[in-house]
Amino acid sequence: MVGLTWAKGSRYAGGNAAPGELTAAGHQMIQALDSVGMIHDLSHLSDKACAQVIALSKGSIASSHSNCRSLVPGNERHITDETIRAIAARKGVCGLNLYGKFLANDRVATMDDVVRHVKHVREVGGAECLALGSDFDGGFTPEDCPVNARRPEDLPAIESALTKAGLQPQEIAGFRSENWLRVL
Repeated sequence: MVGLTWAKGSRYAGGNAAPGELTAAGHQMIQALDSVGMIHDLSHLSDKACAQVIALSKGSIASSHSNCRSLVPGNERHITDETIRAIAARKGVCGLNLYGKFLANDRVATMDDVVRHVKHVREVGGAECLALGSDFDGGFTPEDCPVNARRPEDLPAIESALTKAGLQPQEIAGFRSENWLRVL
């Protein structure tokens, strides 16, 4: 799996904090990645670059660690419902990011916010699109994550919350790992 940029953009594409399109090198990279069967990671791409990757690539696409823009508007770091649908149509996954500021605006994120994002991806893209992306290695502290979902040992609490929210065992298994395993 390859992402063409991080937030600030790269020689391949604009990023969510430095908007721009795919560059000529980015177009070539898309073709090269497709030729060897690599998955295209849409996380961190600008909206324009994301749309171009979806349109130009022939291979698998996924969002390794991005949340739903319709639930936390105002930040290009999150993926749109249109992008969720495109990922689902290509049998990819949308990995949930557990950074609290990506789950809720202007307050401490809670387990309810985690559940809300998971349910929204399921509603828009289907259960096969659900995945955990966590981003626990993302340069923030456990206190920056949702209450009761701050460390890897807290992940079973997410599964319990999803069960209470009505997700089926096979949907939760897909979210936990099975959908990633299928895609990879």
